[in-house]
Amino acid sequence: MRRCLTPFCVAVAMAALSCSPANAALKLVASKVNVSGRIADMTQTTTASGYRFRVGLSGLSYKGRVDRALLEQKDPGKLTIWLALRDIVITINRTSISGRPGRATCGPITIRLGHRRDLWIAYDFKTTPEAKQPLQFVKTRFSLPADNWAVGSPSWVKVSGFGMSRSKVVTGLRSGLIENKNQIEKRMIDVAPTMLAKVAPVPNNTPVNRHSIAPAVHRKLKTKGYLSMKLEPSIDVVGIIG
Repeated sequence: MRRCLTPFCVAVAMAALSCSPANAALKLVASKVNVSGRIADMTQTTTASGYRFRVGLSGLSYKGRVDRALLEQKDPGKLTIWLALRDIVITINRTSISGRPGRATCGPITIRLGHRRDLWIAYDFKTTPEAKQPLQFVKTRFSLPADNWAVGSPSWVKVSGFGMSRSKVVTGLRSGLIENKNQIEKRMIDVAPTMLAKVAPVPNNTPVNRHSIAPAVHRKLKTKGYLSMKLEPSIDVVGIIG
């Protein structure tokens, strides 16, 4: 296979190496695509001024893009698809807060992910001897680095009750979202198959989930010839993003 040794190619390869497991064979399998969809509602608890509040987040959605997709084939029988997410914006349309001192309702608030650099999400698969299901989904890995995501402020706030104020509600809401980032990570993992389906489309009228995405990935990789490649101890850049 011909290797690209231009400075641009080397830069892409080094960037991939810095964000992914060492000694992995990484191959570019897709370029920039837009992603969007709905996110399930969330419920959190937070403490402010010594009081405990229940926070309900509803009307969630996300949009952004996948800048590149890399294939890692480090071990026999295993492969990982890495998606580089950029400028993902989660919008929470409505927030309701209730506690002993009072209540509050907030308008849209946004959470930005991957606004500073690539935010990687990994999809682990394993091969099987079954002809009907040659590739099986194992798990999704995703975490939010502290410096690559940010929580905004709600566009409006309505409060009622003793000691409730707009500033206290905004501060408590933002700190609660930051402290409960594991819920945001979980919601991103929940919608992960939908994002991967932009790279490896599932058949029409087929629900996108962890069960349907594995055959779609297998078809994509087989069509592109990646499944027949030998394992390599170093990075091999197959293509360049336009």
